Amino acid sequence: MDMAMRLQVARSVWGSGTVAFLQVAPPLSAFVMILSPLATMARIHQSRSTGNYPLMPYALMLANSSVQVLYAILLRDPSILTTHFVGFVSALFYCMIWIAYRSPGAPVGTPLGVATAVTVVGIFFFSSLPPEIATPVIGLYGAILIVSVFVGPLYSLKLVLASKDSSSIPLPFAVAGTVCSVLWLSYGLLVLQEPAVWLPNVVGLVPNFMQLFLLWYYPSVTKKMVPETEATTEVVVNEVDAESNTRRIL
Repeated sequence: MDMAMRLQVARSVWGSGTVAFLQVAPPLSAFVMILSPLATMARIHQSRSTGNYPLMPYALMLANSSVQVLYAILLRDPSILTTHFVGFVSALFYCMIWIAYRSPGAPVGTPLGVATAVTVVGIFFFSSLPPEIATPVIGLYGAILIVSVFVGPLYSLKLVLASKDSSSIPLPFAVAGTVCSVLWLSYGLLVLQEPAVWLPNVVGLVPNFMQLFLLWYYPSVTKKMVPETEATTEVVVNEVDAESNTRRIL
């Protein structure tokens, strides 16, 4: 069933207004989710350090967006294509910011290696399989990747549980991801009737709700990160003051 036929069936069942809303709201929610890490990037830039924030969520976002663009081209769906093209560019920007201000010892090779491997596999399916086979294959592959994007912030779950501090889970990303899952679930189920769209968002609600629970149960207790140059200056000043006080006493 092509896109025009799916829209016609959905309008006859759910009404034109509902279909029109579901054509607009999911992409908009995806844009909000895609842009939600900007606040985190601003904090990283200000502090000149990534702190406890892992690279994995942004690397997975980059890989997922690249595969979803291929799927949208095969499906000929402008909503999915536009959404994930913007997601690809944004995720690339986030990865560059993270790498530029990477904290000492923070892993970078594994996340980038995973993102590269995932993208190469998607390109292989896209270029080597005929469209009628590549569409469901890349759709299923992309569905798995969507779930991985939602799970990405839980990459630091061990750290959260050990420190009882959820500061490594970005709140805007968790909230936006939950809303995005609900809307894309509705669009995929009621309009597209495409399991590759709605099924991963059903699964994605689980890690989204888990993130929200951890943010509520373990509120962030991490102090504001101080840029390394400021911290170094403060140490030097304290040492000078201590030396002056010692001389006065003598």
